[in-house]
Amino acid sequence: EQHAGARGEWPVIAPHRHPEAEAADRTAVSGDAPTAGGVRAFIRRDLALLRRNSASLISMFVVPPLFLLCLVGVFGYSAEESGVDYLRYMLAGCIFQAGMFTSSASAMAVAHDVESGILDRVRLVPGALAGFLTGRLVVDMVRMTASTVTLFIVARLCGLSLRWSEYGLTLLWGLVAALVLCLITDGWIVLLDKPVAAAASVQSFEMLLFLCSTAFIPAIALSGALRAVIEHMPFSPIIAVIRNVLTHELSRGGTIEAMTWIVALGSVGIALIVKRFSGRSAT
Repeated sequence: EQHAGARGEWPVIAPHRHPEAEAADRTAVSGDAPTAGGVRAFIRRDLALLRRNSASLISMFVVPPLFLLCLVGVFGYSAEESGVDYLRYMLAGCIFQAGMFTSSASAMAVAHDVESGILDRVRLVPGALAGFLTGRLVVDMVRMTASTVTLFIVARLCGLSLRWSEYGLTLLWGLVAALVLCLITDGWIVLLDKPVAAAASVQSFEMLLFLCSTAFIPAIALSGALRAVIEHMPFSPIIAVIRNVLTHELSRGGTIEAMTWIVALGSVGIALIVKRFSGRSAT
């Protein structure tokens, strides 16, 4: 296991191998398994790893809701005195934070598969690579959905009231954000010679960018050039779109900017993955 607690970060755990996951590995990379069966095998395998990874479960169900409760409890009253619905404001940031935790856990899982040689074995079987990538992303989206629903429940208990369509649209934007983050972190990890060591730093870098966004602090509290930088860094427009669904303040310009960042980051992630699997031969 890889712990980052000494640096004040939430831990990202390298998944343990266990019989259920190893059996799924063998099934997924066997030449006899059809593509659809391979995808199902990888999904079962990754779900088994997720269930047995206590740090991932904590970052799914505990950390984002804890951030929401603590920050709303501390700053909610003063923010509302200034006219800001801080519960809705913070919920958007915590949903994006859940996407960050999803991507860092995904990067660690992929890094483990690279260093253990599973990925090279997968590449030897026609169609298995697509199953590996699809299964990984499907489980990432399952994790993100579970984390977001947990945040919805906590926010509801704190007094949030949304229509079902607003819950659905907020979840959709959260899944898109998580997917893009997973693509770019996984794409970067598979290019490295020591991916597990690098994966442990993914969360640190993401948290640095996250704290330099509008996740917790409204842009109106900033001024000058700093405000412009914070408002337009990659995370802020995406968080703003999620927030706009919650606050009923949809902005065409903001949505276009967010989609531009999403397409750009997603394209970079896909390009990195393509480079890895077209640039090296399996050994």
